[in-house]
Amino acid sequence: MYRFTFFVFLFSIVFLQAIAQTELRYEHYTIANGLSSNFTKAIEQDHSGLLWVGTIDGLSCFNGYEFVNYHKHDNDSSSLSDNSINDLLIDKKGTLWIATNNGLNKYNRATNKFQRFLCSKEQNASEALMINSIAISPDSNLWLGTDKGIRILNPTTNSIRSPKVEDDSIKIFIDEGIAGIYFDSHGIVWLGSSIRGGFRRVDLKTMRSLAFPDPNEKNSPTGFPVTEFFETKNGTVWLMTGNGLYSCNKELKSMVRYTRKDVNDTLGHIVTSFLEDQNGVLWVSLAGGPPYYTSIAKVNQDEGTIKVYPYVDNDDRGLAWSWATFIFQDKSGIYWVGTSRGLDKLDPLCQQFKLYQQYTNLKYSQYNNIYALVKDSSAIWLGTDGKGLIEYNLQTKKFEIIKPLGFPEDLSIYCILQIEENNLLLGTPIGLYHYNKTKNECHLILDLPLPKGNGGSEISCIIQASTDEIWVSFHGGGFMLYNLKTKKQIHYRNDESNPASLCSDQVNVMFIDSKGTLWVGTADGVNVFGGVSGKGLDRFNPETSTFTHFVHSDEDPTSLSNDNVICINEDKNGFLWVGTRTGGLNKFDTKTGKFKVYTTNEGMQSNFITAIEVDDSNKIWASSFTNGIACLNQETGELKLFDLSNGLQNLRFNRHGSFQSADGEIFFSGVSGFNSFYPLKLKFNQQAPTLLITGIKINNAPYFADTSIADVRQLELKYNQSELQFNFAALNFSQTGKNQYAYQLEGYDKNWSTPGLSRTAKYTNLDPGDYLFKVKACNNDGVWNETGVSIRITILPPWWKTWWAYIIYFCLISGSIWYYIKWRERVLKARQKVLEKTVQERTADLVAEKKKSDDLLLNILPEEVAEELKAKGSADAKQYQDVTVMFTDFKGFTQISEKLSPAELVAEIDFCFKAFDNIISKHTIEKIKTIGDSYMCAGGLPVINATNATDVVNAALEIQEFMRLHLKNRLDAGKEPFEIRIGIHTGPVVAGIVGLKKFAYDIWGDTVNIASRMESSGEAGKVNISGNTYLLVKDRFNCIHRGKIQAKNKGEIDMYFVEND
Repeated sequence: MYRFTFFVFLFSIVFLQAIAQTELRYEHYTIANGLSSNFTKAIEQDHSGLLWVGTIDGLSCFNGYEFVNYHKHDNDSSSLSDNSINDLLIDKKGTLWIATNNGLNKYNRATNKFQRFLCSKEQNASEALMINSIAISPDSNLWLGTDKGIRILNPTTNSIRSPKVEDDSIKIFIDEGIAGIYFDSHGIVWLGSSIRGGFRRVDLKTMRSLAFPDPNEKNSPTGFPVTEFFETKNGTVWLMTGNGLYSCNKELKSMVRYTRKDVNDTLGHIVTSFLEDQNGVLWVSLAGGPPYYTSIAKVNQDEGTIKVYPYVDNDDRGLAWSWATFIFQDKSGIYWVGTSRGLDKLDPLCQQFKLYQQYTNLKYSQYNNIYALVKDSSAIWLGTDGKGLIEYNLQTKKFEIIKPLGFPEDLSIYCILQIEENNLLLGTPIGLYHYNKTKNECHLILDLPLPKGNGGSEISCIIQASTDEIWVSFHGGGFMLYNLKTKKQIHYRNDESNPASLCSDQVNVMFIDSKGTLWVGTADGVNVFGGVSGKGLDRFNPETSTFTHFVHSDEDPTSLSNDNVICINEDKNGFLWVGTRTGGLNKFDTKTGKFKVYTTNEGMQSNFITAIEVDDSNKIWASSFTNGIACLNQETGELKLFDLSNGLQNLRFNRHGSFQSADGEIFFSGVSGFNSFYPLKLKFNQQAPTLLITGIKINNAPYFADTSIADVRQLELKYNQSELQFNFAALNFSQTGKNQYAYQLEGYDKNWSTPGLSRTAKYTNLDPGDYLFKVKACNNDGVWNETGVSIRITILPPWWKTWWAYIIYFCLISGSIWYYIKWRERVLKARQKVLEKTVQERTADLVAEKKKSDDLLLNILPEEVAEELKAKGSADAKQYQDVTVMFTDFKGFTQISEKLSPAELVAEIDFCFKAFDNIISKHTIEKIKTIGDSYMCAGGLPVINATNATDVVNAALEIQEFMRLHLKNRLDAGKEPFEIRIGIHTGPVVAGIVGLKKFAYDIWGDTVNIASRMESSGEAGKVNISGNTYLLVKDRFNCIHRGKIQAKNKGEIDMYFVEND
């Protein structure tokens, strides 16, 4: 049981500002995530693995992804009796019991409803009680601690009674209200008072008080509420009170009151719950109290002390608030802490990356932005962004800003090299400094700008060349060998006239491999400078030295992936690992000169690699500029990605910001601090997750079963229930967002789906038959629950496909065959009479069919052409001198078509073109063809007439009038508007038919092209005619001269708009 009650009146305690970052990192869940209320009071985990959280405003069930909330509804007696929940309990049968301010509730998993006890407004309720706590007695009854004493409920009969108490002292104690009830391993019930304060030990058989040390002794909680008891595996009974934590030894002869280890003071805070975790570690949750913020604490029974992990103000990774109401550990080992500001998850697997931040209450701080770091025997030394040098003391665990004599204030430090125990070299934007830790003094030993000028004053990297020599590189200034004793400098830079010189002065990194070869990473690739070992560099002759360049080539997939090299390291097999700015991670075989590339395509977290470390097991650790850290296991090829959920300081890590200590501890630094960890000590989640079906939809409607959805194992559906959707969840609460799923519907899917994050499987149009839906899941570290969960599905056939329907079909078919035979006999006898009639009818049909063929041909071709084609089998093309050609086209047709379904689009075009057909037929105009949304017709052929220009213009005006009315109707109906442009031109054409199959009557000539340009140069709702047509119709219509308009490929053409009078 985990609960919190009676102490709300203390919530106004004043707290002091915390001065250190939290040691534990939490993930927060609040009402923003779906929790019913931020004030959480109790928690339990049921047998399936779901978490149940009681709050002051309802009950929440959590599957790791979403909360399902339950509340009181005034008109629903199967809902909760009250929203303020004080305690939760799961009994041996898996039943959930809920204690509220207005009675007790029993949750029915099958019906998803609640049964009420001891609450107001219930017909069978003898009394209404506030239930503070629930406990299971040795005889499996429920003991309820209420504001009016104890009630005992038999969960089998649902009968409720009060205990028989003969001891007046116990009776008075009980009647004033019970906060906590606990049955220990000796058959003793412990009772905690909510009003009077203190506690009693009661013999369960006699209900008489048992002797105990004087309640007035120094270490007694007399006068303070005792809300909870707990017996640990060693037999110690613990008391959670309003005045601290107490323990009774197993002999029950004395009590111990616990003090804070950090301040050596009695823990006078409210203790709200107690936990003995899976490793035997003891924890308590605390609710506020001066002089420090509190939250949870670890108990040291041997010392009689506790270590408090305090709430830290404004630390978004720390506990949400100091008012902790419970601490609980689920089956997977994750801790859950309730607060008055939400539910917090403390995942031990996410605490393995130790986080160091000087300031936790700032989104960004230059003090937290760490460019470089090294560790010695007593401290970690940090180079910051504009805030100089910072020391993290390993003993005091505190940060200190170092202000050495001779070092400018607010100066960035890009790189650090420890040359002796008490001496550091600091690379800065203005030069190289030597820092003496003992004297706290700095000296500028490499004064910049460099000799001969040319820039390059920002130091990018420092590495040891020998005892007295170092290599120093510069952003924009190449690199040099510098002798710390003689001050001698040998400088190497790019020489454009020498292809064997350094390929770029933009040097990002240097590295000396196990063979003594110096590798230089630049913004233009990798340079290898051979023969550097021991003291050989001081004998190096720059005039004969050469660099071998390794650069990217698009033609060579085994070349370097990107020329901007950020970091270099070497593994234990002698392979170089090269991190680039946009090309990911490269494994370089120095023997073959070939690179193997790892990018996001291969599963890397980012293509911008900022630092590389190789651990003792030869795994590659790579930080990135955008997305955390990756670990590559070379033996298995497995990639593990680490992000904020693992406790990283940020997803962004700085260049060269890494270090590995002699004991194997790896450090990575970034913009929000730095992390350290021991790779070989990292633990991963080996527990396969429990899997639940969380929802089923049939034909897009939720499926409600007679039992819990999670317990459904078989579905029988009708033939028209062929659309299924399954929702599922893996109850792995560690980094839930990394859980993956695969599913298969046997009888439909041939293979499992590709593993992914989706928690939904959907199937449509399933045929009748038998299926088996299976789903499996893996946890955040890739451990699969291969068994998963499955549901058998039967989709019944429709009645006309059942066995009895087929029997009916057989009978009907057999009867039909018999009847047919008899009928056939009669038909044969009458065949002679029918045959003559049939011949007559077929003759008439042939005549009718011929007429239909002729009519159809006339619908395709002009009558004159059709007659010629029937007579000769072909038709000659003819030249016409004065033909008026009209083109129409819909404005914005492509955009409008995207908003309509294909059926709607075709229907609209058909409607309009039929109207156009009727209009041009009325004006004796020949329809030529339609192309998409374009319509083409011509007047003056095949029968020549002198009025074809007037006829075509009249038809065009009538078409525009039709479209104007159609536009209004569509707008009134809220539909997309259709408007057309019309273009007309008069001139010579050639007309005829082409092809052997599907022949069509068509026209050719420049007149056709100009008519098309007239349409495209027109405006919607207008009739645009050429100058040729204008000359023929100007006396019949009111025309507006548009001037000479540029037409595509036709130059400038006189154009006129015809007004509709």
